[in-house]
This record gives sequence, C-alpha cells and structure tokens, in this order.
Amino acid sequence: RMERARAAVEAAGLPTHEVQHCEGSAEVLGWEILSEGIVRPKPSRAWRVILSIDWVLSQPKVNISDLDKLIGHCTFIGLISRPSLACLSSVYVFIAHHRHRV
Repeated sequence: RMERARAAVEAAGLPTHEVQHCEGSAEVLGWEILSEGIVRPKPSRAWRVILSIDWVLSQPKVNISDLDKLIGHCTFIGLISRPSLACLSSVYVFIAHHRHRV
C-alpha cells in the first residue's frame, strides 16, 4: 500500500522523502516516533523553541519578523495537536496587523 501511495504522489509530480522502514523508534522530518506510540518533536527542536520563547519574553521589544519566525516554529510543533493551533490565531492577527509598521 505504501509503495502504491508513494508512486501516486510522485506520478502527480510531488517529490517524496526516502522511505525508511524500522522496527523501533525513528526520526522523521523533525519528529521522533517512539516504539511506544509516542510522537514528539525532536528534543533539539523543542529546546530551541523553548529557549526562543524565554528570550522573547525577556525583551522589552521584539522585531515582528523574529516573532513571526518563532510562531512559525511553534505552529510546526502544534501540528501534532491541532487544538493547540487555536492559541496562535490571535498572534497571527497581531503579526499581520504590525508587519508593515515601522
């Protein structure tokens, strides 16, 4: 099944990543998939986001493009649990409103 799906995606002109088969845990596109059924961001990615949030909170002012990048990384992590993305909708409105201000 997986090979047929991959062939269909590639036939539509969309590139795919190499296929890795594993029995235990795996890392895929910035995620860890553990043999116990747990899916989580790689620790290095999670810590980079946590430390970036700490830095932003310690600043009196933050460049809007820096905030935009940080929220993009938070969105990536939030994709695993879609309800968490609702927390970011107001932040995206704020960024859009302030993006073109000097």
